[in-house]
Amino acid sequence: MEKPNREKERPQIFVPIPIPMLVPMTPSEFKEIVKRLWPAEYEESLTHLQNARIEVLKAVDAAIKQRIETLEKHQAENEKHKEKVQVE
Repeated sequence: MEKPNREKERPQIFVPIPIPMLVPMTPSEFKEIVKRLWPAEYEESLTHLQNARIEVLKAVDAAIKQRIETLEKHQAENEKHKEKVQVE
């Protein structure tokens, strides 16, 4: 017995459209193209994706700042342990 193909049963929501990237674009130009190609009824989901992108960048920024603080702390501790010892 064959399983029914579920791909045929589901309607396709998004139609893939190839975009040739022959000319470099600025992020704002790319954002505008995505906005125009995105279906209007799913515009709210695009807003959520853009907000998620911001949150990911903030998380990376926070991780980098934490790593810098850790490295500076270790550097300060290593400088404290240096002592001059007189050799006879």
